[in-house]
Amino acid sequence: MKKIKLLSALLLIPLFTLAQETESTTKVAKATRIDVAPKIDGILDDVAWSKTPVITGFTEVRPIDNTPASRKTEVRILYDNVAIYVSAMLYDTSPDSILRELTQRDRSGNADEFHVVFDTYNDKQTGFVFGVTAAGVQLDEFIGSNNFSAIWESAVKINNEGWAVEMKIPYSAIRFPKTDIQNWGFIAQRKVRRTRGEDLWPYIPLGINNPLPFAAKLEGISGINPPLRLSFTPYAGFGVSHFPANVVGLSNYSTSYNVGLDLKYGINESFTLDATLAPDFGQVQSDNQFLNLSAFETTFSENRPFFQEGNEYFNVGHLFFPRRIGGTPKGFGSVRNMANQGFKIIENPSQIQLLNATKITGTTKSGIGIGFLNSITNAEFAIVEDANGVQQRIKTEPFTNYNVISVRQTLPNNSFVNLYNGNVTREGPNNDANLSGIRFQVGTAKNDYQLRGILGISNKFMLDSVSNGYKYDIAFEKISGPFRFYLGRNVESDTYNPNDIGLLQAADEVTHFWGAGYRNFSPKNPKIRESRGGINFRYETTFKTREYAQFSVSADNFTLYQSFFSLQSFVEYKPNHNDFFEARTPGRKYQRLAFMGGSVGFSTDFRKRFAVDGRVTYFDNIQERNPFRRLNLSPRFRLNDKVLFIHNFTVSKDLDKGFVTRANNEIYFGIRDVKTYENVFSTSYIFTPDMSLTLRARHNWTDVDYRRYMILNQDGTLREDELNLNTTRPVNDFNINANFFNIDMVYSWRFAPGSDVVLIYKNSINKFDNQVGKRFFENFGNVLRSDQLNTVSIKVLYYLDYLTLKKKKA
Repeated sequence: MKKIKLLSALLLIPLFTLAQETESTTKVAKATRIDVAPKIDGILDDVAWSKTPVITGFTEVRPIDNTPASRKTEVRILYDNVAIYVSAMLYDTSPDSILRELTQRDRSGNADEFHVVFDTYNDKQTGFVFGVTAAGVQLDEFIGSNNFSAIWESAVKINNEGWAVEMKIPYSAIRFPKTDIQNWGFIAQRKVRRTRGEDLWPYIPLGINNPLPFAAKLEGISGINPPLRLSFTPYAGFGVSHFPANVVGLSNYSTSYNVGLDLKYGINESFTLDATLAPDFGQVQSDNQFLNLSAFETTFSENRPFFQEGNEYFNVGHLFFPRRIGGTPKGFGSVRNMANQGFKIIENPSQIQLLNATKITGTTKSGIGIGFLNSITNAEFAIVEDANGVQQRIKTEPFTNYNVISVRQTLPNNSFVNLYNGNVTREGPNNDANLSGIRFQVGTAKNDYQLRGILGISNKFMLDSVSNGYKYDIAFEKISGPFRFYLGRNVESDTYNPNDIGLLQAADEVTHFWGAGYRNFSPKNPKIRESRGGINFRYETTFKTREYAQFSVSADNFTLYQSFFSLQSFVEYKPNHNDFFEARTPGRKYQRLAFMGGSVGFSTDFRKRFAVDGRVTYFDNIQERNPFRRLNLSPRFRLNDKVLFIHNFTVSKDLDKGFVTRANNEIYFGIRDVKTYENVFSTSYIFTPDMSLTLRARHNWTDVDYRRYMILNQDGTLREDELNLNTTRPVNDFNINANFFNIDMVYSWRFAPGSDVVLIYKNSINKFDNQVGKRFFENFGNVLRSDQLNTVSIKVLYYLDYLTLKKKKA
């Protein structure tokens, strides 16, 4: 614990030695108050636009950095008591060449773009981004968050001089302090897709991690008040599923319905309450499941909108992992295995029902950001039947409450300190948990160096004991300029376990990491647009015994040519090293042999109708020939501005050694051929910016064929199986043939602001056996003939805004 106290003291030192913030720009944008709002139609003929100063003089950063823009751009800003309005005239000498591919909302495509950024709290760390493409697709985000979706208006129009943009951003879509005179930061950005050009106002150097310290001042906004932010989104859903249960008396068809409500309420000008009751995330894309042969947990990315939006308040390292909420019941696997013991599985829910979730997020005038989240999940039960027809109800997950609170204080020079606490409380005699942490970042006045770190403390409350652990991670980095470097240290005690609410693949590690790199945005070679690369070192031991685990050195490079063809390369060397996890037994290790290898990838010009990404990977042991080979190809074809086809193909082959089982008081490893094929086909038809049809089909096949078995010695080496495991277990007993097949087809129609109709078809097949060695198409045919779950559902959401309803009633 002395190390924790020392680290805490070190964290406090930089907070008292911050350099005073300096103004990074003198540029000023002016906003003008109006009485009559302009019509949002993409035609800039409203009188109001002529009454405000024009912002012009953009600087090009791509393809040539820090040069006057080759195309003229004019931006104007208006405001009234309801909204802020932005217009842009983006001049172009070839209007018929402006690219305007249609995409779904918030997805950039093969189209020109225009964006504005408002740093409403002027904290130079957070900002609202509103953008639109030349096809009229809206793009919005909150800097620091994975997901942000606001209700606002926009229109674009291509004319004889280029293309025009009009935006109306209501104050209910943003947050700002309740003061008479507003002091905001402002950035405008233009992207010309056919030249991959990018113009900015004001100029911001390329390669900057955070552009907000370079924002211009936005002056002239005064006398506005944050409105009452209150909206309701009731929704209703209905679904029909078919699965051949193969159980007498149990129908193959089932129906479900769901009625719920999303609520958003602005508690004051700074804080917002979001709540969801009986949520349905059926429209979320299926997880990319795969066969996991490693000792580590399988995890998937968070796709649920409620947990994505506002995650900037909860993103404290890996101390919060929202997929813990409403995941797979802990007892699901053990019930599924009862089928091998002669039981019939009548019911075994694979998803925990989320009853409700509530969060409060916001930032005060003094830069204190607060996030509070509470969620409740229901208890889950499985039903099994024995050979005598007697049914048994088994609890696979208890009723559980999840609670998270995070407080972040922004500081000058792109700095902050963040306090965090997460708690999990389960019903009845089950384990509870608590996870606390502090995260900080301290930057210099010129935004070129930073010190960052995180400290986490875990407490796991068992029925008869408590387990405590800790981790810390600290690093110093040069984050700007052509030459950069980093060095740091990560420590995870052997008892650190955040996985009730956070994420950690493996504890008991001490890691030192360092490296250096370069970025060249103006290379001397006229054929190259930009290049970057670096070298990285990593040295790792165990925490408890300080035994050597591994050392690695790697290097990478990226080059973008004038033709927009890019090359990427990666090489790595790792000498003999100890794996303390593959044996799946505390105190045991497996000595892995040294290996070396790398990959080479390429990407063609995505502006063209046909483009392709590709990568070839090869690694091999140095003492033995156990190669790993992988090929990935991803061609895409754009039929027109509405239709896009993408195919992802991956094949890999690996001669591997890994854990198999424990038997005869020994740990058995297997030498195995592992082949994996994955095909992902996706297509989309975008009717309008508010209507789309998407299809995604994915098949992942992994074939594991064991050649022979070996026994793990105490020193971590392997020896031949003297007891001959094969006499009691056939060689193919551990072979695996795993297939995962999914289809997701979604029709989405935004028929009113914030209101959607979503029609979904899903197909799911998970097939496991030990019959290896089949040809690809023979295997795929067997998969399609397997039992499969088919679901058709419809969901309707209707957005109700209090201010709009009040205005209509008046």
